[in-house]
Amino acid sequence: QTGTRFGDHYAVVGSRPDGVRETSLLELDGDDARLVFTVPTPNATAVIPTADDGVAVVGLDGRLQLFGPDGVRDVTVETGAPSSYVIALDPSGRRLAIASDDDTVAVVELASESVNMIERTGSVSNLGFSSSGDVLAITQLDGTIRLWDTGIGAFSATVVSATTRTPDGEPGWYDGSTSSLWTTTGDQLIAIPLDPDIWVARACELVGRELTPLEWALYVPGKRAQQAVCG
Repeated sequence: QTGTRFGDHYAVVGSRPDGVRETSLLELDGDDARLVFTVPTPNATAVIPTADDGVAVVGLDGRLQLFGPDGVRDVTVETGAPSSYVIALDPSGRRLAIASDDDTVAVVELASESVNMIERTGSVSNLGFSSSGDVLAITQLDGTIRLWDTGIGAFSATVVSATTRTPDGEPGWYDGSTSSLWTTTGDQLIAIPLDPDIWVARACELVGRELTPLEWALYVPGKRAQQAVCG
């Protein structure tokens, strides 16, 4: 049995005593929970509530099914991400990210039903989006965290190099009050600032001089051109 929360809803997939595998959507209210609907999902491996109060279910074959708030299946997308086990939805509800056991992450544009594959991600333990869905944090099982820029289709920065093994967990989440993306690595919960100026300042503190082109590419996310900023 596995489940994922998004907003005030929680989706859980598991097997009934008779062996039938199904997904249930719950609406949370403090310590209480109300069952919204339950749907049979025989091959489900990962689930998450959607922004429209439905549920997204990805199966063992990589097929993504979207159910509306009434429990009716609206959309089916072939993601090409078999044996998926980690799923995350961006706060705006536009994109889903799905990690599979073949070291890839599928980013699904829900409006167009298009799929962009991120190759050679390593074994993924956690995924999390920024507020707009333009930045995806990918945490590997070895503790490494990298940021993927969905606009340019490339990794924009390495946040943390390998530390300690990171177990699978809840998706990362965006905190608008600090412009930070929260995620886990090893036994730590960390906040990743998404303001490039913060990254520049911290990189300057780290190296104590102007950054080399390689250091700029590694530590400063996005497409910002290199400039003398360390003083």
